[in-house]
Amino acid sequence: GEGIAYRDTEPANIGLAFRPDEGVDLEGANDGGFDVYWIVHNEWIEYTFRNEEPGLFRFSPYVTTVPGFGYFHLLIDNVDVSGRKNVFGTGGWQNWTPIPIDDVYLDAGTHIMRFEFGSDSDQQGWLFSLNKIVVQKLSSEIQVYYPEGWMMTGLPVETTNNGYQDLFPSALSNSLYSYGAGYEQQETLDPGTGYWIYLNEDDQVSFEGSPITSETVDLKEGWNMISGPSVSSVIDDQGSDIVLSGTLYGFDGSYGLASSLAPGFGYWVAASADGP
Repeated sequence: GEGIAYRDTEPANIGLAFRPDEGVDLEGANDGGFDVYWIVHNEWIEYTFRNEEPGLFRFSPYVTTVPGFGYFHLLIDNVDVSGRKNVFGTGGWQNWTPIPIDDVYLDAGTHIMRFEFGSDSDQQGWLFSLNKIVVQKLSSEIQVYYPEGWMMTGLPVETTNNGYQDLFPSALSNSLYSYGAGYEQQETLDPGTGYWIYLNEDDQVSFEGSPITSETVDLKEGWNMISGPSVSSVIDDQGSDIVLSGTLYGFDGSYGLASSLAPGFGYWVAASADGP
């Protein structure tokens, strides 16, 4: 109701096409559904939705307007994920145009999607109408070249296709190892963890899945094998009490100090205590 799921500046449903007892102005849309009509300055509307898998998403609200005086902000769980999005004239009252908002990260679960509407020049009249909101999960493909022999690797995307034999067809059988209390043989890879693997030949590996924008890794006291997200990143040892400076090492036939984490590779790093 009013003040809970939406704010409408006047109590009447101007469109009267659906839920006539509610103040949200709804009219019939030319695609056979309904649209939120007569949006004016300082109104807002919320939707509750659920996604089953975490990842990066694109939100594409479809809008239409003739005057082109308005704007909106899209908030997810009270965080502005869009910034200001101006809605310019679309050439008609039912000429629906998407305004894509990319790279919105969502954890799996239930979320609140909120649109806040406004205008700098017309704070009384009709600004635009809102139809469907199309949500698409974004995928990423990262290609990494590995030479023959032992290599340190990592999984730079979220994917269910994480078996080492699927990802590394040229891998020696039973050659995937992580490091905990000691070396531990593995069958699958998890993001954030570093691994040793032996390749029988040079290989160009394609990692496909949802991009990972950042990675938090739980470290153990001593040496740890880690990996990074989908983009090259600098390990965050600023303000950390446990990451030992100058202990990030990569491997390319021999060990060498590293300044950043490259997608798809594993690294050693030392910690003075357990913690993230």
